[in-house]
Amino acid sequence: LPPEPPDRKLTFKNDLKLKIDGEVEGPWEKLIGIFIKKEHPVTGAMQLRAEIRGTPENLSGQGTLVITDLTIFEMPWDRAHATVRLKQRRILLERLEIQKGDEKITGRSEVGFDGHIGGNLSSTQISLQRSPHLRNSGFTGKVKILSAKSAGAVGQERITAKLEFGDLAYRGSSLGRGQGTFNWDRSKEQMTGLMVLPDRGYTLRGDLLTKANFPYKGTLTLAKVDLVSLLRIVRDRLPTQLSGVGSGQINISGHLGGEIPDLVTVDLETAKLAIQGHSFQTAGKTELTFKKGQLTISRLTLKGKGTEIALEGTIGKEINLTIRGTAPTVLASILSPEISGAKGVTNLDMVIQGPRALPQYRGRIETNDSSLTLRGHPEPIEKLRGEIRFTESSAESTGLEAQWGGGKLRATLQGKREQKGWRWPVEYTLEDARVERIFVSKKDLKLPGWVTGQLQSSGTLTITTAPGLEWLSSLRGKVKLKAVDGNILRSFVLEKILTAINITGLFKKGHGGKGMPYDEMSATFLLDKGVVKTEDLLLRSPSLRGGGTGQIDLVQRTCDAHVAVQPLQLTDSVVRAASNLPLIKHLGVGSLLFGKDKSILVVAYHVHGHLANLHLDHIPTRGIQGGVLGIFEKTLGLPANLFMQGGKQ
Repeated sequence: LPPEPPDRKLTFKNDLKLKIDGEVEGPWEKLIGIFIKKEHPVTGAMQLRAEIRGTPENLSGQGTLVITDLTIFEMPWDRAHATVRLKQRRILLERLEIQKGDEKITGRSEVGFDGHIGGNLSSTQISLQRSPHLRNSGFTGKVKILSAKSAGAVGQERITAKLEFGDLAYRGSSLGRGQGTFNWDRSKEQMTGLMVLPDRGYTLRGDLLTKANFPYKGTLTLAKVDLVSLLRIVRDRLPTQLSGVGSGQINISGHLGGEIPDLVTVDLETAKLAIQGHSFQTAGKTELTFKKGQLTISRLTLKGKGTEIALEGTIGKEINLTIRGTAPTVLASILSPEISGAKGVTNLDMVIQGPRALPQYRGRIETNDSSLTLRGHPEPIEKLRGEIRFTESSAESTGLEAQWGGGKLRATLQGKREQKGWRWPVEYTLEDARVERIFVSKKDLKLPGWVTGQLQSSGTLTITTAPGLEWLSSLRGKVKLKAVDGNILRSFVLEKILTAINITGLFKKGHGGKGMPYDEMSATFLLDKGVVKTEDLLLRSPSLRGGGTGQIDLVQRTCDAHVAVQPLQLTDSVVRAASNLPLIKHLGVGSLLFGKDKSILVVAYHVHGHLANLHLDHIPTRGIQGGVLGIFEKTLGLPANLFMQGGKQ
């Protein structure tokens, strides 16, 4: 162009015509970065094909834009493409499409030379975990952009979005589907929104600051919502037996990515709770606060049929809780996993203080006519009555009585708080119970024994409860059992022994069989760290006598014992079979002992292995020594020198 005089403006004699066809790197990313926060860099490989024409004051043009391996807002995409138009000092991106797999964002956008932007986008369902800001927030699910409109100067624009959520959950607690409207003011780095979750009855209004750590606060309005699933959001453990609904308001604040919210205040106008079929309703307002892992109960009163209980205090690493009133005994199933069901009411006046794992108690617990069922045992403990009084480091019972298995149970209970837990000495008697109702056959484990009869039992046990301690391993004490006038319907040990000597007819098989009758079974058991030992196991029946000594490990579920059986009713065929020398060799030398009348006297076995798969080994006469000889003296009433008397080995 020829030089122009200095007093005149630079002008073009002809329109500018420019064609662009190729790859653009580097500067375009910085250009896009004008519209996006610096901490969210844009990367990718861009190809631009365009034609521009006109004067600098009135440029126009159009072309196509393709970006591959695009990263924007720290979210990766496979490909983006759009039709580019330059018109009236604005750059327009039309038919914009950003895609990764089945996820897609579509719409239009524009950027003015004066620094103003605008546009409208929509999308298919996009996984929330794609966003790095939500990846560790605990939220999972999908979001669909119905409409996202933007307008305003660069860096000060406002964005209004309408979203639809699906399969939304927070830390495993389902929130269902939902809809929301959000407004983002970039000048204030603040997002406000309203989200409705009809599947759960939640309406959430909140603010989110889009700066470091993403702090948020919001108000959740509840309309007859599932309280348990909601409370699990802020508490890591809640009883599985608990359910309920409530209405009210919850204020919540924290940071995206935090393990739990920093602060939650709960104001419930009404709430209904259910525990194993028992219903309760709050009386008046309920005020709860969760802060840094600690629950503060400012006001909580529960009313049910004939019950009313008030709770006040704090629960966290330390506990300081006051419980007063008449509570349903079913609440015990929350406190102890070993209790699967309970009925009746319990009077409480308790203060619980100290470390949550090992608190101190003060006050009393009294029940008059309650019942409860131990987990895994079908027979309930009924008509339970008595009182337990607590001081800071001890507990003592008064007149504990109940009915169990058709018999009468009496017990005295004492407790002492020690450094690592509570130690509970228990002294009890059980009279006139039925064996089959107390000791139930567990067929799934193939445990030995299924017996009927009348049971008497007494003893002293000490149980230690402490965090991380298996209570069975803490068992110590002494227990006496005596059962009379019953039938042995099934016994793995006895049947295998009697099979070996061909007198299985003592057991009447089939559904109508009554088993083998007995007159008496008894034993004294010593317990130490969950291991049960006996030296005087006795069985007396019209058909045979038996005895045993040994031990059972209740924790490892193993057995190591010696048993001896003396059949009393023998047929001629059995005697002839037992006198046959090849049979003696088959059973093992000395397995059969003979008197002068050539009848079988005693068969001895070693019983060992896991309770679900016991093994029996024959014991030859010469192998019976030491404490095993006590079987014959103490339980069968036979002399220890029996083997030295006449007869073959």
